[in-house]
Amino acid sequence: MSTEVSTLLDKMQAMLNGFIILLPNMVLALIVFRGLLVQE
Repeated sequence: MSTEVSTLLDKMQAMLNGFIILLPNMVLALIVFRGLLVQE
């Protein structure tokens, strides 16, 4: 049972790390996209 919970926690942590890594790219994309919308 504890190995299943440990595996689940490892997967959750990996997903969270992936999200944190992608966050700056998402913010940058949002800034660029808004800049394009404002110009028109």
